[in-house]
Amino acid sequence: MGGPHSRRRRQNGGSDVLENAFSPALLELSRDVLGISENRFPADSKESFAALGGTSLRAMRLVARAERELGLRIDLADLLRPGPLVSALGRSGPLERGGRRERPAADRRPLLPAQHAMLVHEQQWPGVGYRLLFSLRCPGPARARHLRDCLDALTARHETLRTVFDADADADADQPGRRVLRRWRPVLREQGHYTPDGDPVAAAHAHLAELASGLDPFRRPPAEWLLTELPGGGSHVVSLLAHHALLDGWAVGLLLRELAAAYLGGAVPPAEPGVPPDVLLEHARPADELRRHRAGQLAGAPQVVELPGRPGATGRPGRPGSRLTFTLGPGATAACDDLARDAGVTRPAVLLAAWALVTGRRCGVDDLLVGVPAAGRPTAELAEVVGLATRVVPVRCRWDDDAPASALGPAVADALADAVAAAELPFEALVSELGAAGAIDRNPLVQIGFAAHDELIPAELPGPAGTATVHEGHDGGSVFDAMLYLQAWGERPRFALEHRLAALSPAGAAELAEAFEATLVALAQARDLPLRTVRGMSERQRARLDEWGRGPDAAPVTGLWQAFAEQAHRRPGAIAVRGPEGSTTYAELLDLAERFSADLAEAGVTAGSTVVVATPPATAEVVAVLATLRLGAAYTGLDADAPDERVAAQLARCRPAAVVGDPRIARLAGVGPALGGPSRPAGAAVPAVAAPDPQRVAYLAFTSGSTGEPKAARITHAAVLRLVHDPDVFRSEPGDGFLRLAPLAFDASTMELFVPLLTGGRVEIFPGPVPHPGELARFLAEREVTVAWLTAGLFRVLADYDPAAFGGLRQLLAGGDVVPAGPVAAVLRACPGLRVTNGYGPTENTVFTTVHHVDDPCELPDDVPIGRPVCGTGVLVVDDDGELLPPGAVGELCAVGAGLALDYLDDPQRTAEAFRLLGDGTRCYRTGDLVRWDEQGRLRFLGRRDQQVKLDGHRVEQDEVTHRLSAHPRVSDAAVVVAGDAENGRFLVAALVAPPEDGLVEEVRASVSRSLPAYAVPKRWVLLDALPLTGNGKVDARAILRRVEEQVAPAPHRAPTPPGAPAEDLESLIAEVWATVLGDDDFDFDEPFFEVGGDSLQLARVHRLLRDKLPDRSIVLLDLYRHPTVDSLAGWLRGAGPATTAATR
Repeated sequence: MGGPHSRRRRQNGGSDVLENAFSPALLELSRDVLGISENRFPADSKESFAALGGTSLRAMRLVARAERELGLRIDLADLLRPGPLVSALGRSGPLERGGRRERPAADRRPLLPAQHAMLVHEQQWPGVGYRLLFSLRCPGPARARHLRDCLDALTARHETLRTVFDADADADADQPGRRVLRRWRPVLREQGHYTPDGDPVAAAHAHLAELASGLDPFRRPPAEWLLTELPGGGSHVVSLLAHHALLDGWAVGLLLRELAAAYLGGAVPPAEPGVPPDVLLEHARPADELRRHRAGQLAGAPQVVELPGRPGATGRPGRPGSRLTFTLGPGATAACDDLARDAGVTRPAVLLAAWALVTGRRCGVDDLLVGVPAAGRPTAELAEVVGLATRVVPVRCRWDDDAPASALGPAVADALADAVAAAELPFEALVSELGAAGAIDRNPLVQIGFAAHDELIPAELPGPAGTATVHEGHDGGSVFDAMLYLQAWGERPRFALEHRLAALSPAGAAELAEAFEATLVALAQARDLPLRTVRGMSERQRARLDEWGRGPDAAPVTGLWQAFAEQAHRRPGAIAVRGPEGSTTYAELLDLAERFSADLAEAGVTAGSTVVVATPPATAEVVAVLATLRLGAAYTGLDADAPDERVAAQLARCRPAAVVGDPRIARLAGVGPALGGPSRPAGAAVPAVAAPDPQRVAYLAFTSGSTGEPKAARITHAAVLRLVHDPDVFRSEPGDGFLRLAPLAFDASTMELFVPLLTGGRVEIFPGPVPHPGELARFLAEREVTVAWLTAGLFRVLADYDPAAFGGLRQLLAGGDVVPAGPVAAVLRACPGLRVTNGYGPTENTVFTTVHHVDDPCELPDDVPIGRPVCGTGVLVVDDDGELLPPGAVGELCAVGAGLALDYLDDPQRTAEAFRLLGDGTRCYRTGDLVRWDEQGRLRFLGRRDQQVKLDGHRVEQDEVTHRLSAHPRVSDAAVVVAGDAENGRFLVAALVAPPEDGLVEEVRASVSRSLPAYAVPKRWVLLDALPLTGNGKVDARAILRRVEEQVAPAPHRAPTPPGAPAEDLESLIAEVWATVLGDDDFDFDEPFFEVGGDSLQLARVHRLLRDKLPDRSIVLLDLYRHPTVDSLAGWLRGAGPATTAATR
């Protein structure tokens, strides 16, 4: 290209057209479209199109006029980027004019590119979603006859309004098509409005919304009109209900403009035909190279995100949905305009950036695909088409929290331009390329959407008879989990937030709207600050987080020994402990502990020492713990069955002054003989009691480390006492019998000992290891236990054995793993008056961090919350960088307050990694657990951060998969573990506690395949009578994997019947069809269609071919999604349920 005044010319129809970006003609055209002067836009300007006042609509106008008036092609996506406008104009080139394809003589036409996905969705979920609803409120009395004439003329002029779709392909096309009827009289309904005080537009929309599901695009042209006459004749309403496969927002704007001009002007629309929609087919480019390029740009982005409000919820994509309309205040409006001007980007780019940040913060991602409708009208001719040109394009919104907040808008504008540049690529082709097909309970690839309708649909339409106002309605559905529409911009910009109720509640939608407005203001205020300072929430939402996350203040404390001695002096004759050897009163226990403290002191134990207590479950264990605390020393429990190497490592870490109980451990510790019970007689002298110090270490709790080196968390007296004295946690009363079951090495033993001993209750010691459920049930009844703690695993086992086994308890506490809702409900139904408490907490925050109580089955949500913080404890939900997340966002749980361990003994590096300082200097512990707040201010546990695995490059949350498996009505419990290795490939194994019924595994797999992407569906399955548990009562993953190794091999590959050969059974027939559609027979009969390379369009073709081959069977497309394998579909077609699959019990 030459200098600013170079004039390379080309011939174009006899006239010279300047090709240079700086030619006067192109510059002048740009100024005219932008409505600015030469001084505002000189030839050497460095400002962007948006900074000069450009909008998406003006960009389309410039593209169209450059084509029409100058014969130049300007890249629409280029105009939307934040770079200099002159650079975009400089990349313009001559328009390539190809020969116009003749208008098809046949009535049957191929589908337009954007129609495929919508019609596949319609076949999956008939009557669900993709309906448009608009109204004109017109001045004066209704003129029904004239309206009919106008609608007849519009329908004759525009082929789209005479289009009906074929669900089945003909022999040649092999895909659905559309038929253009030569004549069609549009449906016009009439009604009166008899509620003068009501909103007639809302009434019209409500009426049409009821009809929306019956708008069948495969029966007749899916567009209907409604005339609503109002009393008094001052105004009336004309409404349109149409399937989105016919029209997009741009086309609706064209259609309403034509209708208003004719109807309000007293004339009828022109008779000449409009631009036929078939011209859209002429602009399709070869998709292979574009598909690979665009897939590369989107590779690695999360394909499924989940908004807060209803985690794990599933449902039909489309209905039921809801819509929230809201406006922005002056502050957010000005902030948006300022951000757009300063960054040189369009206003929609700023709104998209804020919306992505708000939803991304709540979905726990900084890389979010947002579905945005691209106009799909890059030429002047296409701008006149009344039809569906719009395509949803995934915009990859990514951000760096360390970058300035001002960088977000330009980054999103560039991503938007990239998406628009690839808008010709069919959405379903991209879904297939990225392997995102298969789930039918949510929109594939993108669940969040954004659309700017403010320039597409005019707010008012003037005419000779007055001005009509335009109103957009809602049909009661929603394809996206959340779709934000900009409806109008002005002093109070108007938005609509449509959302799927299965994914987002109305309250959750209101939270998003509030956060969206606040985020626009925050982005403007934080231009030069790191983006991490913009948290995507309002001040009110932040204040609510503070309220939810702060537990009651802890009461003043002294020491554990002092608190026990006080109870012993208050209730000397009450039973304190019942063990295998009999009962011990408080006075007797006090005496035993005092005398044994003398033995410990003689062995060298002093304040600050450590004592290993390694006795079997008995009164002697309680005595040793109390005696240790009396001296100001700390105790620790070790697993006597652990290998010498592990025990030696723990002993080297804690360096005990004495060992009680196990001679082997004493020998490994090198501290002399193991101590037994008290050796001194009653009344003998005992050492002085150590002065109380709430911050003194009470016990060491060993936790496993990723390196294999044990970590010893040092827990203080204050940490234990803040829990014991929390009236909201325990229903403790004097005389309560508290089950003593957990190993002393497990921190739950702290609660089992000190809650009863410091509140006047008694410790009921269960002798021996993890019990058989029948033995434990008998023990609870015989010992009259009233309060018990069980691991979640043991609770599930006992609840399954006999839900009434807890009938004598007033409170049952469970935790240590996910507590399932089903067994909780069963137990509560069997035991009226029982309180079940889900107690959550890492060892490093002393037994419990949060609790949630359930007193009746009707209080249970789908999963049991972990609740709110206990006394003296605070919690925060933070991102990977430790920044506070908004309500509902998925993040890591951090604990603060009096329950925190001091540190890991002699391990400063790992202490520094786990215990951090917040921005205000508060010390916190990062639990590694993923949680989110629900709408009632309760924490929901979602899994471990280290339970997130990568399979074939995709991030998978094992706990989410477990949740989906457990939701099946015939699965009473489930677990998911990872098998395989990096070299040969890793995969998920599902263990199900379920009856050994034929076909159950295939049924469950089909069920979860509807809501999980293909890569997250387990590859191996095993049926169990109960989940295996470790000694600590947690799911034993190794035992599950051993069962998998014993399992029979998966079903062998069975080659499809060769083409032309008779099908001997349903499996062979289905496999034949698969092979025909896929062009390959390399699949097994138990492999899901989408896992062997199929996509949604190919599955629709499978559906059509199966209907042809099995005309006596009633098969709908959704059946193929529900039964995604050859085996399962054949079994279902036989009417005997799904086929069996390889699994063991």
